[in-house]
Amino acid sequence: MEGRWKVVLAALGCFALLAGAQPLRAQDFPASSKPTTLWVDDKSGQVFVRPGKGRVPMTFGADAAEIERQVEEKTHDRVRAAIAETQAQERADNAATQKQLETIKPAWTSYMTNFQNKFRIGALAYMDYGLYTHTAFGPQLMENVNPPGPYNNMFNAFDITRVYLNTYFTPTENWTFRFTPELYRANGTATADKTGANTGFGSNLDGDLNVRMKYAYIQYKGLLDDVPFLKGGNTTFGAQGNPFIPWEEDLYQYRYTSLVPWNYISLSSSQIGLQFDGPIKFAGSELTWADYGVGVYDNGNFHSQEQSDTKQVMVKGTVYPMGSSYRFQGLGLTGFWNYGYGNGSRPCCTMRPRSGT
Repeated sequence: MEGRWKVVLAALGCFALLAGAQPLRAQDFPASSKPTTLWVDDKSGQVFVRPGKGRVPMTFGADAAEIERQVEEKTHDRVRAAIAETQAQERADNAATQKQLETIKPAWTSYMTNFQNKFRIGALAYMDYGLYTHTAFGPQLMENVNPPGPYNNMFNAFDITRVYLNTYFTPTENWTFRFTPELYRANGTATADKTGANTGFGSNLDGDLNVRMKYAYIQYKGLLDDVPFLKGGNTTFGAQGNPFIPWEEDLYQYRYTSLVPWNYISLSSSQIGLQFDGPIKFAGSELTWADYGVGVYDNGNFHSQEQSDTKQVMVKGTVYPMGSSYRFQGLGLTGFWNYGYGNGSRPCCTMRPRSGT
């Protein structure tokens, strides 16, 4: 019996101890624990509790607060380094972006900055002094200069035959607008201009210098650039030189002395219409083997009004058998064809008041 009571008492004591025990928490460990050092053999990898030959110490259980402080410090150092690196990169990127913004300008800014380069202005004047020692009947020099007839020997004069102001505006590479006013001498007889049944106005045509429009057209380059051998052609609309007269004047080169034959007989140097012209080149050659000019024009011209409902068609072509690097170089064969006829417009009926009875 005594042995049984001892066993019961021992069991009750264990139960009492277990009932009064409290669970251990992390914060119940001391803030600082004593570190434990072990030694490791480099060759075998065995761990020993004592130092020895070839053994390297390995410490465990360092101060937790110190470890936390070191970790936080290293973390802060890394964060500060990352922030500093980011800020430096941002400054470098901002500087590069600002430099690009300063060098790269918007398209309209570049266009407006170079706007003055899109204008070209030039002048051409025909001025002379003439002394006619022996006057007589002869051919007309120009429509603005008519020397006197016989019995006016030693007649002389300073003349301003014509003055041109050539203005070109090229908004883009393919578009050109030209406007050329002309200053010329107005010759004629001052007669009364009858208007109505009983009204007349005196003419102010007294040989003064007048201004009129000689050229005013818009031109587009590149309409036929998709066709290789027609690349470089022009499409022109407005008051312009027809295909033949400017070519004849450039070949003659003495327009300031007298008119070229067809200009004197019929055709004008400037007519209003639509024209296509340009060079013809083959097989990628830089040489021009032919050129063409074709257009439809009014029967009137820059100094006369259109008074017919028909139009005239002109075609000019030049062939260079040996090729040409520029205009009028080498041998060239030129042909010109013009078709047109006029039927002057007729005035419509006029309504007049009828007198009453």
